[in-house]
Amino acid sequence: MELALRQRLEGVATVSISETAQTTEVIFAPGDHPFSFDTFKAALKQADVEVVTMEVDACGVVQRAADGHRLSAGTIEFVLQNGPELFDGKALCVAGRVQQDGSRLNLLVDRVDEMASQ
Repeated sequence: MELALRQRLEGVATVSISETAQTTEVIFAPGDHPFSFDTFKAALKQADVEVVTMEVDACGVVQRAADGHRLSAGTIEFVLQNGPELFDGKALCVAGRVQQDGSRLNLLVDRVDEMASQ
């Protein structure tokens, strides 16, 4: 599984797999790496693993959009759920569960942390 993820995903720093918890954690190296949830799922499918739920930690800037508030994190945009209007225009790190609706990625936010100013 680790080999499949490293072959298909750019910028992978570490992969941790827990068979007992049935989880896989992928951490990316700093930088802007293209990412596709479909490619991620295909890599796991190559290893005969099915993705049931996906949780992410992502940092970016929150902006108002026609379909709600979005977090732009590199090449990915998440439509935020659970009260992101309080953070319009701010740089944040968020954690939550991803639900894919076609090409739209909804992020059900569990945790929000403001990024430290540089």
